[in-house]
Amino acid sequence: MTDATLPTPPSDRPTWGIADIFLGVALYALPLLALIVLQFLGVRLRLPLPADALPVVQAALLVVVEALLIVPVWLVAVVKARSTWQVVGFRRASILQGCGLPILYLFVALVAGGVWGAAIQVMNWPTQQEIVPLFENSPAAIALGFIGIVLAAPIGEEAFFRGFIIGGLRKRFGARGALLISAAGFALLHPPITIFPVIFVLGFLLGLLFLQTKSLWPGIFMHIFFNTLGFVGQYLR
Repeated sequence: MTDATLPTPPSDRPTWGIADIFLGVALYALPLLALIVLQFLGVRLRLPLPADALPVVQAALLVVVEALLIVPVWLVAVVKARSTWQVVGFRRASILQGCGLPILYLFVALVAGGVWGAAIQVMNWPTQQEIVPLFENSPAAIALGFIGIVLAAPIGEEAFFRGFIIGGLRKRFGARGALLISAAGFALLHPPITIFPVIFVLGFLLGLLFLQTKSLWPGIFMHIFFNTLGFVGQYLR
């Protein structure tokens, strides 16, 4: 077998670019739009659904919506661009950076959230709708909701916004530009616009963590703790 016929080893740098990111966004948006249409039709057509099943369905949809973020990363970065999950960011991080930085950045994110939350209350602006009431008192719905918010969301969002978007934009816009674009896109995914600043800060810190550690795992763990505090906090109010 000659060198020309040998398979090309995967690059250790992102092999996808801006066009691939637009494709990835479209691949996520289309099934998401389909789910929204189906939910709308279900309400309009008044499909028969037991009352106790509704919270479970809503929680299951939450898991699907968050898990779908992995699909474009796989299809575009891994399959189309012939890269690997390690290049996306699923690689080991040093113990010092992987433990110390997430704790520091989590503290900064919580302080920023507290300050901005107080400002929102003073200004009487609308804030993010609490999602826990959708689960009512259904144990199955609460369990699915926990999986969606605390596990699926951190993994899917970190893979998409940090590994996929920052990785694909860094060559064109540099680390700073890719970081800012990623944080802005992450914040826009979490309405309403009144919480944009605090979600942008969170996205910026998670992106910075990814750039510093070259791994998604520290950001995933930080994201898990952040969402766990929010999830549990809603039940304690």
